[in-house]
Amino acid sequence: MISTMSRREFIAAAAATTAGGLLGAGGSFAGKLVLFSKHLPDMDWRRLAQSAKRAGFDGVDLTVRKGGHVAPERAAEDLPKAAASIRGEGLDLPMITTCLLAAA
Repeated sequence: MISTMSRREFIAAAAATTAGGLLGAGGSFAGKLVLFSKHLPDMDWRRLAQSAKRAGFDGVDLTVRKGGHVAPERAAEDLPKAAASIRGEGLDLPMITTCLLAAA
C-alpha cells in the first residue's frame, strides 16, 4: 500500500531530520533553522509563520520577488507587514530571497 504524506507532515519530518543530522554530528548547532517560503506559495504570511513554527523552524526566509510572498513593487508597503505577521507568531525573519538577475 502506498502511503501519502501531507505537506505539513513533510515539512515537520524534513525539519526534524535536518535538525537531528546537525545535532548528531558530534557538536551542537548554534544557528537558526529557517523555512524557505517558496515552497508554500499559497499561504498568507500568518499561516506561513504558524506552519513553520509548528514544524519546528526558528524563522522564515521570505521570498520577495515576482510570484513570491511579497511582490518587489509592493515591498516598501508589504514587507514591514509581512515581517510583523511572522514576528507576531514568535519567529524570526533573518533573511529574504529576491530574484537573481545576473551572476556579475
